[in-house]
Amino acid sequence: MSRCLILCLNYFPWMYMPYKVGILLLTNILNIDMPHLYTSLNYTEWITYKFYKFMFYGMKFSWIKMTINKIVRYIFHQAYDFGEKEFEIIRKKSNKLLPDFSLSH
Repeated sequence: MSRCLILCLNYFPWMYMPYKVGILLLTNILNIDMPHLYTSLNYTEWITYKFYKFMFYGMKFSWIKMTINKIVRYIFHQAYDFGEKEFEIIRKKSNKLLPDFSLSH
């Protein structure tokens, strides 16, 4: 279930969160040390992890909050204007990640 919550962020434009990065951020909040998971990150995951960790501490400053809020509003505005073409692209991405996922048995 946690994989579904984290990977759905990748469907929005301008957002990228690998599963390992999401788990590392969660374990940091819970103050759990995960050195083997941290060393297993590839270069892009490591950059993403450092960026989100910077944002966690940077949100204490109002100008960073305002900038992030503008970006998030812009992303949600773009997602609100999605048409059938964009939804079809998202469905294809979902089928690649979870091909046999079904709510009915």
